[in-house]
Amino acid sequence: MGFLRDLGPGRGANEHDLYLSLSFGAVSIGVTDYYFPAPGGPKFFDFDDNGEGAHYLEPFLQISGPETAPFTLFAGFFAYNDPDNSIYLEGQFPFVVNGVEMGLTVGVVAGESGFYNTGSVALVNLGLSASRTIQITESFGLPVFVRYILNPNPRVERSYLVFGFSL
Repeated sequence: MGFLRDLGPGRGANEHDLYLSLSFGAVSIGVTDYYFPAPGGPKFFDFDDNGEGAHYLEPFLQISGPETAPFTLFAGFFAYNDPDNSIYLEGQFPFVVNGVEMGLTVGVVAGESGFYNTGSVALVNLGLSASRTIQITESFGLPVFVRYILNPNPRVERSYLVFGFSL
């Protein structure tokens, strides 16, 4: 998140993320396929690896801490369709306030990246999330969440407010 490169009209607002991961206890490995659909943009089956194709592939490694230190560390790099092979590092720390599950996120790009629009190492993700289940009836609760995400990179300076629920 946080790229500024011209991805075509509407592409910056649309993102499809498909991922596959395998977990081995506290360690997960996987790959994410980022696709940015837009009118007039690359078609879904455009798999060119020239920085102009429709898909960006990011292999990743994630490590989760024990209950006594409930953190998550994530490292991924764009191995496909990103000439810079951008490296993204993220840490997450969950906590609880008055029964509400909260989380802090900090994400950094490890060097120059056209995808993230950074000239060197840069902070590109600060996030705060909250989630809880709203009890609707005795037997049904609706899990809801909210996330505030800020990209403080001076070249980008964008923020996002995301609401959601699951059934």
